[in-house]
Amino acid sequence: MNTNKTRPKAYCPTRFVEGAETVFTFLELHPALLEYFERRREISIANTLTDPAFFVSLHLVRSVLGETKGLSTQLQAKAIDLVRATAEVERVIERLSTSVLPSCCLSTATMPKQWTALSTFSANMKIT
Repeated sequence: MNTNKTRPKAYCPTRFVEGAETVFTFLELHPALLEYFERRREISIANTLTDPAFFVSLHLVRSVLGETKGLSTQLQAKAIDLVRATAEVERVIERLSTSVLPSCCLSTATMPKQWTALSTFSANMKIT
């Protein structure tokens, strides 16, 4: 395995870009982590790392974060171009609704509050 990563960064709920990087790093380290826990006979952890539901969820999260990382970076910039930011919010919502998320996740009732807020932000910020 070729990686210079040794561990993920500490979790911080307000640092979305770093959170995405942590998930990407975890996926990059997944084979090494699995091998590590199997060698130490940590069967419960190894089973979790190979559980199909966990693995699918992890890749779904990676897909969503892959789509939202650029938006997060743009919104954290010191100088935000509101027109470009609004267009990016709309692009991310469109991408998530058409290709990344399963149809069961698309109703506002099941949508996480942050996405509902992005959708509301985008709708309210139309520039005419």
